Amino acid sequence: MQRLVQEFEAELAALGARIDNLEGRVAFLEDNQFSTTTKLRGEVIFAVAQGFGDVPFDLEIDPNNPGDVLLNDADGDAGEEIDSITTFSDRVRLNFDTSFTGSDRLRVRLEAGNNPSFDDVFNGLGTTRLGFEENNGNDIIVDRLEYRSPRFGGFRFYIGANDVDGDNLVSTVANPFFESSGTGSLNRFARFNPIVYRTDTDIGFAINYELGDAFAVDVFYATDDEGSQPFAEQGLFNGDLAAGAQLSFTPSDAVELALTYVYSSEPGADTDLGDDNSGLISRQPFGEATTNAHRLGAQASFRLGERVNIAGWFGWAFAFADSNPISDSEEFDDANILTAAVNVAFLDLFKEGSVLGLIAGIPPYNLDVDEFDIVNPIGNDDFDDTGEFDNIPLYFEALFKFPVTDNILITPGAYVLLNPNQNSNNAPIYVGVIRTTFTF
Repeated sequence: MQRLVQEFEAELAALGARIDNLEGRVAFLEDNQFSTTTKLRGEVIFAVAQGFGDVPFDLEIDPNNPGDVLLNDADGDAGEEIDSITTFSDRVRLNFDTSFTGSDRLRVRLEAGNNPSFDDVFNGLGTTRLGFEENNGNDIIVDRLEYRSPRFGGFRFYIGANDVDGDNLVSTVANPFFESSGTGSLNRFARFNPIVYRTDTDIGFAINYELGDAFAVDVFYATDDEGSQPFAEQGLFNGDLAAGAQLSFTPSDAVELALTYVYSSEPGADTDLGDDNSGLISRQPFGEATTNAHRLGAQASFRLGERVNIAGWFGWAFAFADSNPISDSEEFDDANILTAAVNVAFLDLFKEGSVLGLIAGIPPYNLDVDEFDIVNPIGNDDFDDTGEFDNIPLYFEALFKFPVTDNILITPGAYVLLNPNQNSNNAPIYVGVIRTTFTF
């Protein structure tokens, strides 16, 4: 033993010095660490985008006379080709994730961005919006404040005080490769079922219960940002609301199924069926009348082997005017809104972690618009009957997510809208995007 110690005396001395140095560095980190409970996760997006097409006509209910259906052309440029402009924009998110037990999470998110609002260019058509849209002039805001509890038996609780939507309240939306705003679909509509998950809310809570290994039940309630206001027709339970439940079935890592029901009530001008993923006649079928709706959604995702995933959804909203109906005739006081989509993800093409995505869908579509008559066609003979507005709107997207490194993802792609605002006389709209996402 003594001979071995003498033989390795230099190495032992060097090892002791390295241990002393390591102890000193650990002590320094402990004294200067940000937090023992909080981790910082960041995401930065740079995007080049450009839209092409004509400004589409849309229909709206006359707010001064709810019995009249008008052509929506606030800027007087509907039917004209837009001046196509290339944009360069960004979005930055910093998530501060805190855990007190190791299995819970308190998230505070700071966000800033200046992404273009293509719906402003295309006469309010929400289906043109980018999936990562944030346009606050790069001012820093608290974009998300939420807490997810640890499991208590099969139960877990969620509460959110800012920017809470339906997709935050449930265990799955069954669209694993295109759900994320930063790394998923380039377009907002294609991320998940807008009928049941885009509830136009800000404050909410949910209870999730796991029924064994495969089934889960979510029950949730949400309201808009006026839930923090102590005034009439506002507050947590007196203003806009969305209450619902979801049954999820996940028998394996390759299969996700979900059935969702949501009841929503939205007074006045706040009505937003599908959360701005369509034209006015679909998201505000009764104008500024208080609108209630029963919303149903079915979502599914299937992994086919190692390289292919197929996912999709179907959504239906039965909406009805609660007050201030748009017409004396009862047939105009309700509307059926439909949406559907399917996507295919081809995985690990050319490089591990890459995804080639093909998406097709029907944005929220008012099946009952042909019941109306346009009272004021603003002198345009091409649109003198709402029969022009009963064509099925179609959406197509292609994108390729290519990981440069584990922390840099480049996603070029494009999406096209046919029959915008469910009118075949409106020219197709095209949007091309190159998104680069940095994560750390």
